[in-house]
Amino acid sequence: MAPRQGETPIFFTRLYTGKLFDQFKNLSVKEPIYLGGASGYSGYLDEKQTNNYIDRVTGSTVSSHAVAEAVNKGTAYIASKFFNTRWSNPYDSYQFNRQDLAMMVVYIIALAAAFIKKLVRLRIWILLASFGVMGFFVKEFVAASNLFSLITLEIPGLTNLGWYVLIFGTLGFIFLLGKNIYCAWICPFGAAQEIINKAAGFKSLGISPQVTRKLIVVLT
Repeated sequence: MAPRQGETPIFFTRLYTGKLFDQFKNLSVKEPIYLGGASGYSGYLDEKQTNNYIDRVTGSTVSSHAVAEAVNKGTAYIASKFFNTRWSNPYDSYQFNRQDLAMMVVYIIALAAAFIKKLVRLRIWILLASFGVMGFFVKEFVAASNLFSLITLEIPGLTNLGWYVLIFGTLGFIFLLGKNIYCAWICPFGAAQEIINKAAGFKSLGISPQVTRKLIVVLT
C-alpha cells in the first residue's frame, strides 16, 4: 500500500516536475538529510559541510520541507535499527526566524488598527507595509491550500510556526473578535487592489454599511 499524503495536488506535482524525489538517490542514512534554499525552516542546510542534502523546489518550499522531514524520520529509524548509528534529527528542532517575527508584528499592528480609530488614518500606509512584508519578505498568505490542510487535519508540526500564525491568527480573530482583520488590514492581494484603486482615483460605489457588513459575513 502506498503511503498516505494529503498534499494539495498542484504543489505535489511541482515536486515531481522539479525532480525533488530524484535528489534522494544515493544519499547516506548515517547522517541527516538537510534542505538547501529553505532559510528559516528546520533542517535548513545553512552552509553545513555535507553532501547529504537536497535543494528545495522553487515555489513549493513548504512541500519540499514536508517531504524531506518525512524521509528523514524514516532514515533516522533505519540508521538506528540496521546501522547502529544515531543522529539528532534537525527537522525536530524549533526555529524562530525573522519571517515569523515579521508576520507576528503585522498581525499585532493590524489588531491594534482594528480597535484604535486614530490608526484608520494610517490605513493606506499599514496596507502598503503589509503588502511588502507579507507579499515579498514573508511570502505567506491565506490560500485554499492552507484552509484545506486545516479541514483535512493535515496540520504541520510546531516547527512551522508561520503556518500557525497565519491560520490561527486569521481565523482566531474572526471567531473570537468577530472581525476579519486579515482581509481588512493584512492580505497582500487586498492591499494591492486598494493601493491601485487609490492611485487610479476610482470613487467608492457608495454601498451602505449594512450591506457591506452582510457581504463581509457571507464572503468570510
